[in-house]
Amino acid sequence: MAELAKLTRLAAHICRVPQAVLALHKSRASHVLAQSGHQPHEAEALSRLCERTRGWRGPALMREQDILATEPARSGPPPSPAFFAGAMLRVGDDNAGVLCVLGPDEHTLDEGMADALRVLAHCAASLLEAQRQRSMAEEMDRLLTHTEMQQRYEALPPTLRSGCLLMLRVSRLERLAIAQGMAGTDDVLQQAARRLGMLMPPQSLLGSLKRGVFTLYLPQLEPAQLPDFMAWLVPGLALPYVVNGEAVHCPPHIGVCFSPPQAPRFDTLVLGAEQALHTWYQSNDWWHVFDASDGANTLLGLRIEIELRHALERGEFLNYYQPKVDVDSGRIVGVEALIRWDHPERGILEPASFLAALEAAGLIQAAGRQTMRQAMRDWRHWQELGLEAPRIAVNVTDAQLRHPAFLGNLQQDLQAAGVPASCLSVELTESALIQKESAGPVLQALRALDIPVSVDDFGTGYSSLSYLVGLPVDELKIDRAFTEKMLGNEAYRHLVDAVISLAHKLGYGVVAEGIETDQQAQLLRRLGCDQLQGYLFGRPMPAWKLAHRLGGHATV
Repeated sequence: MAELAKLTRLAAHICRVPQAVLALHKSRASHVLAQSGHQPHEAEALSRLCERTRGWRGPALMREQDILATEPARSGPPPSPAFFAGAMLRVGDDNAGVLCVLGPDEHTLDEGMADALRVLAHCAASLLEAQRQRSMAEEMDRLLTHTEMQQRYEALPPTLRSGCLLMLRVSRLERLAIAQGMAGTDDVLQQAARRLGMLMPPQSLLGSLKRGVFTLYLPQLEPAQLPDFMAWLVPGLALPYVVNGEAVHCPPHIGVCFSPPQAPRFDTLVLGAEQALHTWYQSNDWWHVFDASDGANTLLGLRIEIELRHALERGEFLNYYQPKVDVDSGRIVGVEALIRWDHPERGILEPASFLAALEAAGLIQAAGRQTMRQAMRDWRHWQELGLEAPRIAVNVTDAQLRHPAFLGNLQQDLQAAGVPASCLSVELTESALIQKESAGPVLQALRALDIPVSVDDFGTGYSSLSYLVGLPVDELKIDRAFTEKMLGNEAYRHLVDAVISLAHKLGYGVVAEGIETDQQAQLLRRLGCDQLQGYLFGRPMPAWKLAHRLGGHATV
């Protein structure tokens, strides 16, 4: 790209050094995209030098003393220039590459040069990200959106509205994003979209429901024809994808729903296929067909319980963390711990796929305690890194709260982890507070430990503000069911306003969940909400990625 070459030459000129190089971190090595003042035979040595910056998690500007402190590159020892400085190419939270300036003589960057190098690196990262997004957009624009697909379905003749909908999820994307960055996942999704386009029969409809999830409507396909069609579709999707020269396996998970005989509706098909997708992993097949009896009871089989017990023993349950930010400053003031299952075959699974099974198998106590312990360890690690570790909110179920060993285990784990109780807060559902006689003493004990109690998803269960007055509660979380409707519905806006006002008069803090737009955030700021949580401020992320966020820019 000519623009990258210009930025590289400009970096060398501004920093008054003879050499500059811009490299991207690929899976096996760093790849030089542009260079200034180098001979072609030096490319391999420069690539090894840039490789040393791959794992850098410090400030955006890296000096020669920093590179000397890193571990040797896998491809061998790098050259040792007398002068080196590198500005990281940050794409999202990923360290995507580096813009380096170097020379054979001692040299010092003044403040203006350092700032210019950082700005040029930011420009290069923006160009690369724009190029990636354009490529992704061109590929995905060929797919129908959910609304477009519904309109096309409803416009079909009645005879073609009888068929089946496939919901296809590309697996292991989160794991791939950690290893290859978002560009790697985009490569896989583009390849998957092309394959589906080639494999879909005539008159079919192909769309994208959300990132990593495709929908394929097959008119007039009968249940008896499904095995033959899957024998055609699945092998093409199960082949490895090529990302940065490597074969990457991201097998599909497929949920199937057939049109009901009477009054078929597109929304019904989507809901059925989504339910089938959620229960897919109980089956040994590549796909799962929706049945009216699908639901929590389908998760009670012996095989899934055995898998869950193994997951507890092997430490396959992970903590992801979603930021909570101060409404005025935008600073991260807390995080919520959210459990994920790193399934050895199916990748990262969200709790909707297995929480019901954990509860049914009687394993929710053990899983909840693992989550609490991991939160303590992560908080301590952030502190050891010199970060301002935020308080971690951990979800506690009704069964956990009522367990006689809950408080004793909590205190024991705090002592073993060597962390103060104030590093945690507890989030309870409204149903856990119904039995005041049993919940009240436990909540009082938590408050005595300096552990705040928050009522999660307020407004969707049984509670009212008057009911909570007699309980030691510190915070209410307004459910996304209200915040997502308050902009378009005046009644919901008044309801949110009333909850915030009354909660403050009772001495409760207020957190609003599900915030995805600036307009929602601005309205909640005007209404006096204390903290905000949602995709606008960050999706749930692993502990290491949150540490990077806290160290680099903890303000949203």
